[in-house]
Amino acid sequence: MNIPNSFVFKKPNFNYNRGFEFIWNEIPFVVTFESDWRRAKEIMLAQAAALAEGLEPQAKHRIDRMTRQYMIYYEKFTPIVYVDIKDSGIRLTLRYLTEAKKRRATTDTICAAVLDDFAKEPNVNLAYPTYRIVQ
Repeated sequence: MNIPNSFVFKKPNFNYNRGFEFIWNEIPFVVTFESDWRRAKEIMLAQAAALAEGLEPQAKHRIDRMTRQYMIYYEKFTPIVYVDIKDSGIRLTLRYLTEAKKRRATTDTICAAVLDDFAKEPNVNLAYPTYRIVQ
């Protein structure tokens, strides 16, 4: 594939599958401060684990091959959720391993499932930026 030099400097370019066809994808969700963020985290991890089932042995095999070639070492392949406090709520960022070519499809699947599960939880609500005017 040929890319003009001018394009290289205008936008970031990524070669996601050179040498290793898996990537760590991240999906952020922001829940309100009043939400049960621990329950939200459990839901996110459960959905990612269900999607990643069976993927770990395949990824480990390819990582072993990559380790010998590039001296890269990975130990943990299971999904993780990072917690961060933001202005409008608690940001929970799901990080999971997926095939680079399936990133968009897995994002869609996980987002839809997480939103469905959040809707069933009375103590988990998505947050959004708000403004309060006090007189």
